[in-house]
Amino acid sequence: MDDQAFWAYLAGFTDGDGCITRETSKGSYHYARIRWNQKESDSAVLDVIAEFLTRQGIKLTSRNFTVSRAGHKYPQRELGVTNAGDTRLVIRKLLPYLIVKRARAEEMLVILDHVHELKQQYGNKYRIATGGCAHKECHEPFFAKTLCKHHYDQRRRSPGYQPPEESIASKSATVSPVRSGKPPGSSQLLSRPSSS
Repeated sequence: MDDQAFWAYLAGFTDGDGCITRETSKGSYHYARIRWNQKESDSAVLDVIAEFLTRQGIKLTSRNFTVSRAGHKYPQRELGVTNAGDTRLVIRKLLPYLIVKRARAEEMLVILDHVHELKQQYGNKYRIATGGCAHKECHEPFFAKTLCKHHYDQRRRSPGYQPPEESIASKSATVSPVRSGKPPGSSQLLSRPSSS
C-alpha cells in the first residue's frame, strides 16, 4: 500500500477507533492530541500504524492499560501522537479523508496552526497564555514563567530578579484576546503555564 492510500486507511481507522482531543497539561496550557486504542488481542494493527508513522518521522507514545466492563478486565493498547508539530502534520494528512471526526480535526488544526505560527515567531518555549508579560507596563506576549522573552531572559541573567506581585495580579484581572494568543474562531481562551 502506498503512503497516500495508507493515510486514507488511517483516516478511516481514526473515524472508527481514534480519538482527537484538546487537553490541558498540568492545568496550564492546552494542546491537541491524537491517539488510537485497541483491545490487546486485536492490537496488531497498531504495530502496522506505528511502523508507518515512524517512517514518516512522527514521534509516538505507547502504553498498555486495563478497561473493566461487567466485572471483566480487558487489556488495552494505546498508540498516540502528542508532539504539537507531529500532531499538526498527522491531522493535515488525515483531514481530506476524515468523515466522522472531520469537524473536530478542523477545530484542532486551528489551534495547532496558531501555535505553530507563534513558535515560529517566538521560539519553541512559547506557550499560549491568557495574558501578556506579568511585568508592569510591558505589553509583549507571554513567553515563559509569566514573562515575555525580554523579561524572562533578564530574570535568567539576574537570579534575584522577580516581577512585582501587584503587577501580576493586575495583569491577570484583565485579559486581552490579542495578547492571549487566542486562535481565530476558538471558543475558549487558552491558559498560561504554571511557573512550577
